[in-house]
Amino acid sequence: MGSRNISLANCAEHLRDAVRHLALSSEPPQRKLLKMVEQTGFEKLREFSFPRAPLKEDFDLIWLNLMSPNEPRPDDNIVEMSDAGAKNIIARICELSDDVARALGEDQRPQQRF
Repeated sequence: MGSRNISLANCAEHLRDAVRHLALSSEPPQRKLLKMVEQTGFEKLREFSFPRAPLKEDFDLIWLNLMSPNEPRPDDNIVEMSDAGAKNIIARICELSDDVARALGEDQRPQQRF
C-alpha cells in the first residue's frame, strides 16, 4: 500500500469515528458536533494530507464552517449554530466519509489492463 493509500486510509478511519460518534449521539445537533470534535480528534484530519484535491477541499469547507474567524478552535461557533446549520455540517461530514471510503476502495482495486 503506497503512502497515498495510507493517508487516505487514515482519513477514512478518522471520518468513520466521527460519523459513528454522530450517529450514536441522541443530543441536539450542536452538542453532537461539539462532542464529536472534542472526543474523536476530528481536527487531527487537518494534519493529514488528503491525497485527492476534491476530498481535501470538502474537508476544508467543513472545517471553515466549524470555525469562528476569531477563535483557534470551533467550540464557540458550533454552540452558536442553528439546528439547520449543524445538521447540514453533519450531513456533509457523512458524505465526505462515504466519498473517502469510495476513493479508498477505488485505489485498492487491482488495475485491469486491456
